[in-house]
Amino acid sequence: MFKQNKYLLWALMVITQMFTALSSNNTWSCSDTESIPRSKLCDGFVDCSNGRDETALECVTEPCSEDEYRCAYGACIKAEKKCNKQIDCYDRSDETDFLCGTEEEVSKKIRGNCSDVEFQCVSGECIDEITMCDGIVDCSDSSDETVESCSHIECSDLSFRCAYGACISIEQLLDTIWDCVDGSDEVQIVQSQPVSSEEEAEKHEPEKPDIETCSIPYQNPHLITKLIKDGVEVNTTLSYYDKVLRHDFVKFECSPTFTLIGAERLECINNDWYRQWPHCERPDNLRPCRANETTCDNGDCINPAALCNGVKDCRDGSDEIPQKCLNRTCTENEYKCKYGACIPKDNRCDKKIHCADGSDETTLLCSNEDNYAKTLQGSCESEDLIQCRSKECIEYHLICDGIPDCNDGSDESVEMCAHIQCTDSSFTCAYGGCVSNYVLCNGEVDCADGSDEIAEICAPIVIENQKYEDMYNYDDNVNTNIDQYDVINEKRNFVEKAIKEKVVTVIVGPEVQTKPVVVNKQETIHTEMAQKRCTIPPNRPALRVINEAQNVTIKVGGQVNAHDIVTFSCEDTWHLVDGQTEALCMSSGEWSTTVPRCEKRCLPQWSGISTHTTCSYKNKSADCQTMHSKPETKALVKCATGYKPLTKSEELICDDDGEWSQPKFKCKPQCVTLSGDMSKKAEVLVKIFSLGYKGSKDPESFSLKNDLQYGMACIGTIISPKLVLTSALCFSTNKLNNRIAANDPILYSILPAATKKESFGQYEQPPGRHNISQIFIADKVLGDNIDTPAIAVLADYFVIIPNKIMPICLQFSGKCLNHKIIETTEAFLEGTVALKGNDCFVLAGLTKYIFMDEYQQWLETKVMLHKYIL
Repeated sequence: MFKQNKYLLWALMVITQMFTALSSNNTWSCSDTESIPRSKLCDGFVDCSNGRDETALECVTEPCSEDEYRCAYGACIKAEKKCNKQIDCYDRSDETDFLCGTEEEVSKKIRGNCSDVEFQCVSGECIDEITMCDGIVDCSDSSDETVESCSHIECSDLSFRCAYGACISIEQLLDTIWDCVDGSDEVQIVQSQPVSSEEEAEKHEPEKPDIETCSIPYQNPHLITKLIKDGVEVNTTLSYYDKVLRHDFVKFECSPTFTLIGAERLECINNDWYRQWPHCERPDNLRPCRANETTCDNGDCINPAALCNGVKDCRDGSDEIPQKCLNRTCTENEYKCKYGACIPKDNRCDKKIHCADGSDETTLLCSNEDNYAKTLQGSCESEDLIQCRSKECIEYHLICDGIPDCNDGSDESVEMCAHIQCTDSSFTCAYGGCVSNYVLCNGEVDCADGSDEIAEICAPIVIENQKYEDMYNYDDNVNTNIDQYDVINEKRNFVEKAIKEKVVTVIVGPEVQTKPVVVNKQETIHTEMAQKRCTIPPNRPALRVINEAQNVTIKVGGQVNAHDIVTFSCEDTWHLVDGQTEALCMSSGEWSTTVPRCEKRCLPQWSGISTHTTCSYKNKSADCQTMHSKPETKALVKCATGYKPLTKSEELICDDDGEWSQPKFKCKPQCVTLSGDMSKKAEVLVKIFSLGYKGSKDPESFSLKNDLQYGMACIGTIISPKLVLTSALCFSTNKLNNRIAANDPILYSILPAATKKESFGQYEQPPGRHNISQIFIADKVLGDNIDTPAIAVLADYFVIIPNKIMPICLQFSGKCLNHKIIETTEAFLEGTVALKGNDCFVLAGLTKYIFMDEYQQWLETKVMLHKYIL
């Protein structure tokens, strides 16, 4: 994926150059009226009057030759001009103090008055050194993301260098987001044509991994790498095949007597370390080894003949390790120790240990055939079983295959495997186990000790494998494709043969026996990590653990292989706590972070406008209105101003089962009791305004912005914080004479009845204005009644203020006994409500009363529908 992104960058560079070359062979256009020689583009000196020839937009993708120095913004100058005390890069990046100072001067300038791991901003504050030049401003004055601070930085191959020197992930290039402070990671978007469709955009969008990790590089002898999790150093030394999760740090140390060169720690971000990996150098005060001597890892000098001879001649034992010895070839008169050293053949099984790992004197190697079989079987019932050191029995063919099957891993040890001789198609692990040559140096550990991924062995193999990868890129030449097919087919046949049959040679005393080990056809070659395993704690109810790479779910109490990454989640209604969502199983069998647990939490209950809730958790304030509450959270609910309780106020507690100890405390709005004359109750009344034109001008000549206004239409009665009851005739006319329906909410607005306004502008916002989101008009129930009730739903809601803004108390006493039609009087305004006759709840229409007992169910349904805001 990174390779693809890098190829994309190279392709853009080539396209840009081709475009420029085609536009003019020898000249480059500064503008429509000015051109310069093509050779002067991005040479460090401004030649265009507008300065366009020396900008990141034109130069950031310019390739420089080996004898040139690349300015931060991309221009190329002669290498000898760097730090010559003359400015040759237009951005001065060839003469910065950080670039040209001595190591001591640069270190002192970076640190300033801060600690050894910090950078002092120009403004004076101290930031973590690792955060400078990462594309993100950390200093208040941005001095950590400037040419002065960053032009000396070397970015890794998997990074993109911003035009001022900072390093960002190659994945962030051309993602339409400015990840460089100066936006130089997106300059090619301006020059390239936009994609023609969403499909094409998705086609070129890089695939991002579900879980981001950084791998530990191979080439780092003497370098000790340790994991830092949440600011705490994990007691585990990382190996070259380990992976680290995103946003984790690693800390570096060197072997004794060696000096660390480079960053003391790095952070994993977007699958990349961003900086060059540090290395360790041998101190100058040690005597350099002579030409006829070999250097130990600690700096000691020994005779080359003493290397890999079974005896630890270096004080640190580095002359007898797999990294130095595993590729060694022994003569016919020598016995090869499992880690690779050569000793005289007569020294094998002479009851004296001559191999540094003791592989020349193991019980199985030195037993006769009868004792050999008996030792293997132990107390197991069948001859086809072997007994582990931990006493359990496993099948014979499982020993020494790279995968520990015994609980103590004893089936993958020198003691069990030293007598095994692997076939030519197999690789011999440093303890004697056998794995297929095909899985050697594939980036996954297949030997239980990881020796199939040793850097010294894998460096040449990785280079060779790259040649095979290149062969997959076919060209149009038929003969070339045929040659590639033959190579690929030969490789495929080799792999299939390795999978079908695995043969090992067993040395028993002086005799040699060949014994086939049958692999189940349904099984595949194991490539997962074969070291200590990590256990999911069993006391984790409702915890879900998923191994994304294998697409499997692991039960609590189960185990995962070392170096596997798992993600944690919880069952529905449970919440993940006390840990992170991802964890890495380390080589030591420990998790990179605490395994989280799941707990039940109480739902947020009090999001309405009628209550005021205060919560506390362990005597500290807590949010229980918008967040799920932890067990033991206490909640005290009170009615808001303008509301009164329906139930008794009590303190509620969130229990362990995720339920509150008491039902939700409820409140209802304070309301005005219906009376015979509601037209005088201003607190329950509102004015409804409809949108129309000013005056009587021709509508076609009006300017909508200046000539539209709201005019008084009718009266309405507040029946809840969200609803206004009125006559349907209030919404029967569109005064704009356009195609908008007369009952469209956009045509109406509401003000309190106390307002003195009879009209106001369309965009005017007088105090107390409310827009309408919906209008409900009831169906007629009486054939001779030309008027029906209507309800206007507010886009927001009324804030209840006692004696100022209040709803009526909706009370139905049952069937209205007297439906006498009464003409509207002056004292009873249209849209107001009252009790008439024998307790009839009536609404004033345009010409007649509307007896609301006929609309009781319709009215109560609408009120209940909008009670959610309480």
